[in-house]
Amino acid sequence: MSDLPAGALDYQAVVAEYFLGLRGSGLMLSPLDQEVVAEWERRGLPIAIVCRGLRRGLEDLAERRAGGPRSIRALRFAVEDEWRA
Repeated sequence: MSDLPAGALDYQAVVAEYFLGLRGSGLMLSPLDQEVVAEWERRGLPIAIVCRGLRRGLEDLAERRAGGPRSIRALRFAVEDEWRA
């Protein structure tokens, strides 16, 4: 669970905390990743869909032994697939 206060957990913060937790490293998202997350927020993608897409994207990479992603941008297609599903 995040150490951030509940009032600080906006869309960007929740997605960042979830991704960094899945990845197991890092302190913050890159500006390019923040832009991808902001676009999802503008489009109205629910946080649950984004998080599920990120998790499934990581699982797919693990199955293919392709290593872990370094960015949310690397998983954006998995999130888009989850949104369409």
